[in-house]
Amino acid sequence: MAAQPDAVPPVSAKDSAQEPGARSGVHPVDEKLPPLKMATTGLQHVAAMYAGVVAPPLIVGAAIGLSGTELTFLTGACLFTAGLATFLQTLGIWKIGARLPFVNGVTFAGVAPMTAIVASTDDKSDALPIIFGAVIVAGVLGFFASPFFSKAVRFFPPVVTGTVITLIGISLLPVAFGWAQGSSPTADDFGSATNLGLAGVTLLIVLLLRRFTHGFVKQIAVLLGLVAGTLIAIPLGVTDFSPVAEADIVGFPTPFHFGAPQFQLA
Repeated sequence: MAAQPDAVPPVSAKDSAQEPGARSGVHPVDEKLPPLKMATTGLQHVAAMYAGVVAPPLIVGAAIGLSGTELTFLTGACLFTAGLATFLQTLGIWKIGARLPFVNGVTFAGVAPMTAIVASTDDKSDALPIIFGAVIVAGVLGFFASPFFSKAVRFFPPVVTGTVITLIGISLLPVAFGWAQGSSPTADDFGSATNLGLAGVTLLIVLLLRRFTHGFVKQIAVLLGLVAGTLIAIPLGVTDFSPVAEADIVGFPTPFHFGAPQFQLA
């Protein structure tokens, strides 16, 4: 009889699912990458979350009518708060935090009710304090409801969550269309062909990137679209970088910059 080759031991599903880091005794989540790879993947993570964090304050701030300086401050405050939430979620305190390495951003689910608060507020200077008060109350309620909500997730299949996300996007269409026309309805170039053309080209770039790219590039399609739209706008003379030149290199949000939170029953 011919000699049989040594049998290869079967590989279990558990072994095959393990990453290289896990086989070395370290879980992939806890594995420390080389410095260069750590830096590049960290920048990739920040770039992927950046557009999602800055878009909601830009939408809400524009609805209120904030100036460029105030809009920059609000956006910076959102980034700073997202960083604090990321530390809390990643490191964890007591029973708070998933203790997983992911970035906490800003949800678009809150944009629609925030813009509704803005629309129902007569004095726009009170809009942000009222929003802050409402967010504090909603945050407290969400904190105490979270242990029970996990048991109710089965009542929210993809058709429900998908419908909700679609409705959020539809409710924000008027804001986006207003942005496409210009920064202010009283401006001379509001609704001009240049503004509409730049908005259309930027949207087209984002859609093409989302459709024909994969991985990291697809994740930052919105950010790349904004950068491309800005570069196209420079030779047309419709950009103003003076606020960027005048801004401080490092800054921190001042507490109660827009006023103390207001709590209204409505």
